[in-house]
Amino acid sequence: MHNYSEIIYRVFTAGEGTFAEIVLNRPHAANAMSPAMLRELNKVLDDVAKTQQRLLLITGSGRNFCAGADLRWMKESGAMGQAQNVVEAKLLARSFDKLASLPMPVVALVNGAAFGGAVGLVACCDYAIASTAAKFCLSEVRIGLVPALILPYLLHKMPRTFLARAGLTGTVFTAEEAQQQGLVTKVIPSDAFKKELPAELNTLLQCAPQAQTRFKKLLAEICPLQTSPHAKAAIAALTAARASDEAKTGIDAFFTKQQPPWVTKLDDNWTETTYGA
Repeated sequence: MHNYSEIIYRVFTAGEGTFAEIVLNRPHAANAMSPAMLRELNKVLDDVAKTQQRLLLITGSGRNFCAGADLRWMKESGAMGQAQNVVEAKLLARSFDKLASLPMPVVALVNGAAFGGAVGLVACCDYAIASTAAKFCLSEVRIGLVPALILPYLLHKMPRTFLARAGLTGTVFTAEEAQQQGLVTKVIPSDAFKKELPAELNTLLQCAPQAQTRFKKLLAEICPLQTSPHAKAAIAALTAARASDEAKTGIDAFFTKQQPPWVTKLDDNWTETTYGA
C-alpha cells in the first residue's frame, strides 16, 4: 500500500506479475473529487502506467463509488479568475485522459452511488462491474453545472438519446439501466459481490498481458475516442458554467438544503389549460 491522503493505492501479487487497485478515499464526502484527490490520482495513474500492472481496478471507499466533483471546490472555482479556473478544469481533464489511455485492462468496481463526474470515471474504464446497489446520475444540470469534460467518454459508450435525457433531467438510473445502455458490463447482486468478483477478474488474469495491450491499442485506432478536438469547447463550457450566477445559486441552494429558484412543476390540469380540452 502506498501512502496518499485521499487515495488508497494497493498492489497485489498475481502469479509472476502484479495488479493494482485504486480506492477513492473520502468516505466522509461520498468520495467526491477534490483538487488534492485529483493530483494524487494523476500521480498514481502515472505510476500504474510505468510499472506495467496486469490490470487496474478503481473503486470507492465505504458505501459510495464517487459523488463527482466536490461542490465546495466547485463553489470556490466559481469565484476564481478565468485563468485559474481553466487550470483546475485541465487537472480534471488529465485524470480522465490518463485513465482512458492506460495500456492494461482497467475495470471500475461500482459499489454505490456514481454521480456527476464519477459517471465519467466509469466510462473511462474498459468496462465496469456494478453491484445492484449502484446508482448513476448526471446530476450537474440540477445545480447549474454541465457534464462537459466527461461527455466524449460517455458518448463513446452510451446512446446519444439516453444521454440527452440523463443530461437534461439529472434523473437517477440503476445499475441494470446502465448495463442496458452500455456503461456497465456486468451487474452482480450486492450480497454476492465479493464472492463473485474474483471469477470475473480471473478471466483477465488468464490472458496474455501483451496481447491485451495490443488489443487495446488496436481498438483505439479502429474506434478512436474523440476527446482532443472537443477539449477546448468542453473546458470553456465547464468554466463558464462554474462562474455563472446560475451555478452559484444552485450550489448555495444545495448547501442550504433549499430548492433553487428554477424548480417548478406542471399543474395537475396542465393538459386542459394548454390544449383547451
